[in-house]
Order: sequence, then C-alpha cells, then structure tokens
Amino acid sequence: GFFTLGKLAALLAIPLSLAVYVWKILPFICRRYRLTNRRIVIQKGIDPKDAESIGLEQFDAIEIQYLPGQEWLRCGEMLFLCAGREALRLRGVPRPEVFRHTCLKARSALLSVREVVRQQRAASA
Repeated sequence: GFFTLGKLAALLAIPLSLAVYVWKILPFICRRYRLTNRRIVIQKGIDPKDAESIGLEQFDAIEIQYLPGQEWLRCGEMLFLCAGREALRLRGVPRPEVFRHTCLKARSALLSVREVVRQQRAASA
C-alpha cells in the first residue's frame, strides 16, 4: 500500500521538524560565531547584531567541553580562558576542534604581527 511505516513516521515528524526550525531562527535564539582578524564575536538575531566578543589577545587557552548529546551531533562548548578563568563561552559550536585550531592560528598570527611591528618601531627609534 501507499502508507508504509516509514512514510507515516516522516509525515508525523513534519510538525516537529518545522517547530525545531522555527525555534532555531527566532531572533532571540539565532546565534552566529564570527572570527575576525582581531576578535571572536557572538552575533544574535536574524539581522546579526554583536552581543559579546573577545579580542584575540585577551585569552591564553581554549578548552572544549562536551555536554550530554553534543558529541553525537559533533558539536561542543568552547571556553576561552584567561589566566585559568573563563572569559567567553561559545555554546554548541559545530566541529569545535577545527574552530579551536583556527582561532589559535588567528591569535598566533595577530601576536606575531604585533611583535614585528613593535620591533620595527624600536629599531627606527
């Protein structure tokens, strides 16, 4: 027949799927994480507005924590630490190890450029 168990389950899942989708894009729920050449920014809303940020020189380590169920979804919490204290937390980051590595590389590049500029200024003075 036309109605198989799989088709019936898919049909019953449509309202739940739509509810989850709408919940995700609600302006006060929607979050984006942006890495610039100077900072990491949490943006909220459909029309992204900066909510929180941390400068690349304002942390010295990044830890990743997996809350129950996050590993299965390949996401986790990223904690930016300064002197062992949490300075910023990114929640539910997809593939957090990759983003962590990218953030550390951007931080290293920024600090290297600042050091070269400082050395050039000291040499010219």
